[in-house]
Amino acid sequence: MQFVTYIIEGNPDKSVDVAAKIVAGLIAGVFIACLTGFATIAAYLFLIMAVGGIIFAFVKKGNIQSHGLSKSQLLISTSSVQIAGDVYEMGKIKDLQFRIHSYAGLDYMADGLKTSDGMNNYVSFTVDEKKINCRFYLDGPTHTLTLCKLFQEFYYKRIPFIEIDRDGIQTYLLQRFDDKELAAFKNKYGY
Repeated sequence: MQFVTYIIEGNPDKSVDVAAKIVAGLIAGVFIACLTGFATIAAYLFLIMAVGGIIFAFVKKGNIQSHGLSKSQLLISTSSVQIAGDVYEMGKIKDLQFRIHSYAGLDYMADGLKTSDGMNNYVSFTVDEKKINCRFYLDGPTHTLTLCKLFQEFYYKRIPFIEIDRDGIQTYLLQRFDDKELAAFKNKYGY
């Protein structure tokens, strides 16, 4: 079994970072101007920010995200982790940890307002005293199920790892368990 996905990388266009810092500065300026009683200045700063943002997005053809999908892939199996062509043998990996936020399209706040882009998932581990981190993409429920099946193989083969959800709580096969469920899970997998 192998899990394959794309790596998330920062936008190589540094003007996006500069624009984000300018917007943050303008927001701070609007806030300070409002607090000090300069409502007219605050209105002008807000107008500059809005018009500038629209023009910037138009010029960049909408490519104004700070991160996006890379062409490089992450491949994980019970024998190795491969990140953009660099292979790390499972026997040398220590402190393997998966932080799973959500897959693309998931309404993770159940209010219709916070739909995930699937890009806030991480795998990290240590190899030869070197910390390796990789942000990766989960495409949807089927893709997430494939990752879960790999986790199940890890448990069967007793490969040490930790899976953590978006709230920082340890999960097992992407589920939170109460004490009784956890005991049954550990019994099933021989822990």
